[in-house]
Amino acid sequence: MFFGVAEPIVHLSAPLHGSASPLVQTKEAMLNTLFHWGIHAWAIYGIIGLALAYFGFRYQLPVTLRSGFYPPS
Repeated sequence: MFFGVAEPIVHLSAPLHGSASPLVQTKEAMLNTLFHWGIHAWAIYGIIGLALAYFGFRYQLPVTLRSGFYPPS
């Protein structure tokens, strides 16, 4: 939860592009944060979660990462 606030502040304090407008800098800081924590990151979490849920429910395996590599019979 800390980085949900800290990352936009870091992007705002050190902008990638040296634009003069604070409004443009604010928008760019939020866009960079959403790029880092948007659909890209959550898609990876979702795929791993689906694999754990499938093997945990279907084969009654423990919900661990090693269960995702269980060879289906």
